[in-house]
Amino acid sequence: MRHVERITAVISAVLRVLVVLLAVLMVFCVGLQVFARYLFNKGFPWTEELGRFSMIWMVYLGISYVAIHSDHINVSILQDALKGVPRKVLLIIQDVFALVFGAAVLYFSFDAIRITIGSISPNTGLSMGTVYLIFPVSMALLIWSYIYRL
Repeated sequence: MRHVERITAVISAVLRVLVVLLAVLMVFCVGLQVFARYLFNKGFPWTEELGRFSMIWMVYLGISYVAIHSDHINVSILQDALKGVPRKVLLIIQDVFALVFGAAVLYFSFDAIRITIGSISPNTGLSMGTVYLIFPVSMALLIWSYIYRL
């Protein structure tokens, strides 16, 4: 079990760094776009796309990060009202539902990648399959975190 905990700690540390770097990239791109529009009355076309793509990746990697630490927001009225075994059962049911959701998104995300792999974003030249690759990556990490918790 120590190896699983160590792997999860490494995944968590890597995710934290990636989320911060993607946030910095997003702010840089949006800031550069605003600055260019103000100064030149015309922005750089690639900054809007790269900022959007970095935000998408940041959000989905952030989902995986908070799942590892059980920090997702939730409506906890029922959870707070229950104590002992019923509360533990409810938490397990919640984790199982999240696990099933992650597995479904993981399964269907491969179709999305297959469909979009040939599409190229107009301003950055990135394959949209690369952008959509975040779905299976983040859902695999989400599944890992819920299996680790169960």
